[in-house]
Order: sequence, then structure tokens, then C-alpha cells
Amino acid sequence: MERKFANYPGWKRILQSRFYHSYLDTPEFQGYITLFCMDVVRAPLVVEYFHRKTCIVDAGYAWLKQFPAGEHFTVTTHFDASARIALWYIDICLRTGAGPDQI
Repeated sequence: MERKFANYPGWKRILQSRFYHSYLDTPEFQGYITLFCMDVVRAPLVVEYFHRKTCIVDAGYAWLKQFPAGEHFTVTTHFDASARIALWYIDICLRTGAGPDQI
């Protein structure tokens, strides 16, 4: 089974980054929220969805991920360097969870 981590360890495209995470337990949301900030990148990453090219990785970009407790999906929002939403999507998964380091 493929396992992915919200802090993207070892991603060679990202030369310098910051990572924040927290568990929220509010009436509106229960689960983990993470923010992966890309400060220095080797090269931008442009993807094509529905015949539209969108940059999702570059210096100053950030990915906000939501991991709702007990659900089988995550929500990822990609922000550009001006804090505008570049792209968002939902991943369907078997399960989510945190390791000993809470990532």
C-alpha cells in the first residue's frame, strides 16, 4: 500500500520549505490540518487538468491539506505566491492517520 506524508519528505523539487500541522476539534471540523509552504524550488511544476495548465509548485506556493477525522478523503488546496487558490481537489483514500511524529 502506498503511504504519503503531508510534509513531503525527500521531494527533490523542493529545496527549502516549512511545514505546520495541528489537530482541530471544533463543531465545524475535527481532524488534522497541515500547511506545506514551498520557499525555494528547483523548478516550477505545471499540471494540466481539463485542457488548462496550472502551476501548483513554485517559490511562495503553499498546500493546505484537511484530513477530516474518520473519513475516507482528504481535501487539498493549492495557493499561489499571492495566496490565491490555484487548484483544489479531493483525494479518496482507504484511511488517513498520523505517525508517532503526528504527521
